[in-house]
Amino acid sequence: MKDFLITTKSPSCHNKHQHKLISLTSTLDYLNKKDKKYTQKNILYYFNRNLKRNGQTSTTLRTMQNYLYKLEKVLKVTTNYYQHLGVNFRTEIYYKLNYPKKECYLKINKYFKEKKDSRFKSRVNNYFKDNFNNHGSVELVECLSNKNNNIKEEKRINQIEEYQVKTYYNKSNIKSKSFLSILNLDINKKTKIEVIKIIKRGELELIKRFNTNLNRSCFKDK
Repeated sequence: MKDFLITTKSPSCHNKHQHKLISLTSTLDYLNKKDKKYTQKNILYYFNRNLKRNGQTSTTLRTMQNYLYKLEKVLKVTTNYYQHLGVNFRTEIYYKLNYPKKECYLKINKYFKEKKDSRFKSRVNNYFKDNFNNHGSVELVECLSNKNNNIKEEKRINQIEEYQVKTYYNKSNIKSKSFLSILNLDINKKTKIEVIKIIKRGELELIKRFNTNLNRSCFKDK
């Protein structure tokens, strides 16, 4: 019984619930080596002795049963055997450790560490969420205001550029009205002006050729 009385508290164990699960694991390991058969009352007796040895308060049978359930279903460090032998016989029980005792401790500690980290992450996320709700709304209004101002400025610039293109088109004095549709093309100002220049040069070339052919025709008639 000497090994059982050694403290089972892990250096990284700061949670009472966590420590009691480790103490219960130690108790099960001890009883599995000591006795072939035992009852839950036997487990409770040695479990409470282990708790007191490590400065913890004793617990009840119902609470210990909850711990036994958690060791198997949540932490997966034990496989719990129950077999009811009949009305006149008691129920057989056995709690097998799925891993060596110290490895069970590590898995229990890992579970609580991950749970602690998860709660920390949740608090951080809630903090930033609340902080955004309190202060972010002002920033959001400013952001939307800036966006609206940018849209207005862009619209104003587009109107100015449209006016400049129309003015340039009118000054170009393009004869054919069919080219007016160029003003509605979804292209930038610089490209529109280049297209207008090309159209104007083409139109002048056509007029020049027409006049040349006309002069030649008149000369032949004479």
